[in-house]
Amino acid sequence: MGFKGLKLNIECVLRVVSFLGFIILLPLKQGVDRVQRGKFTE
Repeated sequence: MGFKGLKLNIECVLRVVSFLGFIILLPLKQGVDRVQRGKFTE
């Protein structure tokens, strides 16, 4: 495996990590937004 293959592999891993992070963080962010909105309405 050469340097080019390694670089391609890293890009693939980064893409997967960012995709998973997005899936995990999106519900968390929505939950936080909901909590903050709940505090404002009280």
